[in-house]
Amino acid sequence: MQLNFEEGWENKNQDEEVVKIDLKKLRVNPYQPRKHFDKEALNELAESIKEFGVFQPIIVRKSQIKGFDIVAGERRYRASKIAGKKEIPAIIRSMSDADMMYIAVIENLQRKDLSPFEEALSYQTLMNNLKLTQQELAYKLGKSRSYIANQIRLLNLPSQVKEYVENEKLTVGQVRPLVTIESDEEKIKIAKMIVSNEWKSRDVENYVSKKKKQKNVNKKAKTNILYQEIERQLSDKFGTIVNVIGEKEGRVEFQFLSPDDLTHLLDQWNIKID
Repeated sequence: MQLNFEEGWENKNQDEEVVKIDLKKLRVNPYQPRKHFDKEALNELAESIKEFGVFQPIIVRKSQIKGFDIVAGERRYRASKIAGKKEIPAIIRSMSDADMMYIAVIENLQRKDLSPFEEALSYQTLMNNLKLTQQELAYKLGKSRSYIANQIRLLNLPSQVKEYVENEKLTVGQVRPLVTIESDEEKIKIAKMIVSNEWKSRDVENYVSKKKKQKNVNKKAKTNILYQEIERQLSDKFGTIVNVIGEKEGRVEFQFLSPDDLTHLLDQWNIKID
């Protein structure tokens, strides 16, 4: 069944009891996909909490270790600590690890709080931990399989290229074509070229496409030189024209210009025809 978390899902049951929980008893969601919390935004939220308190309770579950796990509301928890609060309003729910994983991702996606790489990592984590295929995950999250696949491929970019995106020197659109490049060194080199030349996404796509075509041409030329040498040596050995046709798969052709040429070839191979 497809999950359907709508805005305001935290208030799903208006009859649930809101309790005060000591901040020291709380443990952050171990499946939280967001790794970076904007300090300025947290400080602004902390000032609001100092003055007005926490309007929306956080969601927690009883921890299997000690205290409570935060299911949703980690920003409110962090800001409350900055504000010097001792307690925070919370709703306690029974929840599986799988539910916690999904909710941590959905909550952040709805609020657009994740970086592209945090989003990609969260998808990969869900797939690994819950043994899901890309198609199954896409269905559960209400996204296309191609979208999930394209996001996950961003994880193949080297850290230096990711930093360009996170520091807003480059956009995801500009670096996405680089995932098809095999060498990390080459990816970084092209990323630097994008920055210095101020290439747009289309410029990067064209450059990478031309580079791949040239690589294929060079590879084919190298293969042709090798085949030419094989043809030469076989021609010398058997005294006739030899052609090597194909690349990964193919055939070797021995030409004969007369019945005597064919007989000579058969003699070379010790083949007797009665």
